[in-house]
Amino acid sequence: MDSKIKDQILAATNSKRIESTELIQKLWNDYGDLLRIYLSGGEYNSVILKHIKIPDNQNHPKGFSGDISRKRKINSYLVETNWYENYNHTNFLDNHSKTAKKLKTFQSGGEFFILLEDLDASGYSKRLEAPEFKEIKLVLSWLASFHAKFMNITQADLWETGTYWHLETRPDELVKLQDKKLKEFAPLIDSKLSSAKYQTLVHGDAKLANFCFSDDLESVAAVDFQYVGNGTGVRDVAYFIGSCMDEVECKKNESEILDYYFNELRCFSDLDECQHAELESEWRELYPYAWADFHRFLKGWSPDHWKINNYSEKLKNQVISKIEDDLLSSMKSACIEAGKIIMSYYKSDFEISKKEGSTLSSSVVTEVDIKSQKCILENLVQTINTYDLGVLSEEKNDDGSRLVKDFFFAIDPLDGTYFFSRDAPGFSVSIALVGREGEATVGVIYDPVGNTLVHAIKDRGCYINDKIHKVEAGIGSNKKIRLFADQSQKDAINIKTLEDSFEIEYTGGAVINSLNVLTTKNSTYFKYPKKEKGGCAIWDLAAIDIIFKEANASITSFDGEKLSFNSDESHYFNKEGLMVCHNEEILKKIKEMKCE
Repeated sequence: MDSKIKDQILAATNSKRIESTELIQKLWNDYGDLLRIYLSGGEYNSVILKHIKIPDNQNHPKGFSGDISRKRKINSYLVETNWYENYNHTNFLDNHSKTAKKLKTFQSGGEFFILLEDLDASGYSKRLEAPEFKEIKLVLSWLASFHAKFMNITQADLWETGTYWHLETRPDELVKLQDKKLKEFAPLIDSKLSSAKYQTLVHGDAKLANFCFSDDLESVAAVDFQYVGNGTGVRDVAYFIGSCMDEVECKKNESEILDYYFNELRCFSDLDECQHAELESEWRELYPYAWADFHRFLKGWSPDHWKINNYSEKLKNQVISKIEDDLLSSMKSACIEAGKIIMSYYKSDFEISKKEGSTLSSSVVTEVDIKSQKCILENLVQTINTYDLGVLSEEKNDDGSRLVKDFFFAIDPLDGTYFFSRDAPGFSVSIALVGREGEATVGVIYDPVGNTLVHAIKDRGCYINDKIHKVEAGIGSNKKIRLFADQSQKDAINIKTLEDSFEIEYTGGAVINSLNVLTTKNSTYFKYPKKEKGGCAIWDLAAIDIIFKEANASITSFDGEKLSFNSDESHYFNKEGLMVCHNEEILKKIKEMKCE
């Protein structure tokens, strides 16, 4: 050992000599050593030295050896140093959340050193691999005390979000994740956890191996604070339980575990009863989210890991369904409330104005469009904040959030304004949840005249007024296919040519026309490609797209290509055109007709 390092150790411990050095273990991926230093002539017989030395070459055992992994690991040791320097003292902690006393932190030649109390020498020499429930409760009590001490204290010199598996720091593992549904919903799970009202500091790596039990198994101390940072306490609880119980035990003991933890938290916390009740309700709800969050990391990092089990899969599926249901509920409510506003103006006087548009119908805007939009955004604001969503709405300037957020709401506050302004039915409210890659995953449409609510969730079906709806295969016996048309078709095409091939009905805007196709056999609605910008847009068709897919109906560009709902070039599908058909057979027949 370098003489300068020896001098630092001796000075910090008031010792005369270093008698010997024992290697306890190598640090993860050869980032240094954990050593026990035996001393004489001072207060301590032994101390622990964490010697951090960044390797020149990193060979991660799972193959994650890139720059992101290296920076994360280096930062983890800086965080740990900050923790011991600024937080690991009696102003914050006591015997209920025992840790090793920090003796000194220092650097030398680009290497980091953390000198700590030897917990073995202080009576915490037990390491357990199969704890009894009594010992598990000791750790839950430690966590409760720790979380209570740092409740709602946000710290900038630790991890912004604690835990070593935080989504933002694990993009490589997310790329390798094969569970498509979990991969898609990972940002929403993370946002739900991050938006919780009650936050604390979490240990961040609260596995069983990082807890040292007293010789009499009556108390416990924690080590390894590389990933301490802000978060909800149940992140630590879920991770700890997963580290020491199998799936049968996790399921069997879940209620008792949470009951005990929250009772202990109440004892240690300075919150009043109302606040604690609010916290407990919030964190109990978030427990499966915390579990699913780690499960996401594990499935990307090590797909064959023993912790990937039926219990974890069940919680993950519950969480995804709950998020979908939350989103759907807020979207339904927003549509219905906007519909009420729209109907309060229906067939009455209101202000009509013009906006940029290539057709008569697309250039009409009313004060009702604006009021409907305001109502929708007010109803969705909590959901937007909870899940960190972007917004694209027809009567609102595009702020670009849809291009940087993982999901955004595509909103048409009043589709079919042209018909509404003429006191005719054919208008609707439409909201879709769209991923950054341009695929709609939840869609809701409300027809306020018919009081019809249509919704769909990816892989969960299409519903009309909460009744499952699937289109039937085949072509009807009618001689002509029914074409639901809009004003632009009447103005822009050779209507006689279409009348020879189709039974034409003018019923509304793009959304209502599409819904009519959905519920009418042997029918279609299409728009020809054109150079002029305008016509159907992202906000018109995103909800229709997921609804049609879940109902086994057909929606494509005019040439049969898949539509993408998050282009950075244009909001509109004028170049692509549109082909909406009751089923695939109708689509094939129309292609054969060559209705250019």
